[in-house]
Amino acid sequence: MIRFFLAALAIAAPFMAQAQSLSAQDILAQVDKKVASGNEYQALLADPDPARALAAMQIMLASGDADLVRIALNAGLYSPNPTVQRTAFEAFIQTAPVINIYVDGKSAGDADRFRGWIEYYSGTVNDKSVGFISQKVSDYDKYGSCYTYSGSNACLFRISDDGISIRMWDSWNILRLNDQGELAGLVKVSDIAAPLPIRIPVTN
Repeated sequence: MIRFFLAALAIAAPFMAQAQSLSAQDILAQVDKKVASGNEYQALLADPDPARALAAMQIMLASGDADLVRIALNAGLYSPNPTVQRTAFEAFIQTAPVINIYVDGKSAGDADRFRGWIEYYSGTVNDKSVGFISQKVSDYDKYGSCYTYSGSNACLFRISDDGISIRMWDSWNILRLNDQGELAGLVKVSDIAAPLPIRIPVTN
């Protein structure tokens, strides 16, 4: 047993020495290389020519490289350009994500009625009157021009020149991407009189 351990240690020794030989300068060089690479991608996405910046984002989103997709998605979602934002959001929605929907029901008036409409989507309401609904996005329906709920052919999201819309409780509601990387706006909840604030985090 001792012989086996010594033999294994002898085999591993060169690799251990190599791992231990990584100096602070080596690490710094690798950090600089990684940061410089990220800056290069950011520079492409910040090209002063909007067409080139959009093309760079589209290519990065379609690359299949998780790091490039993350960089491009974040840049697109936080862009001040609505076209770039919509392109980034559409790339995100095409991954069939599970989205978390928060509806603020403080001004709903009838708490029980609000709870019932949240539970209609198998959601819950916390002690601060905020409804939580989780939904998985499914395929694109070319006939309805929308992305559907998972397990249903009912429309959930529509992306158009007017912006990004969500369909809940049989009504379409326009949402905007805010500075926190969330879709936000107001949603009409069936027979509740006043539209209620809604937010949907898109970025982590």
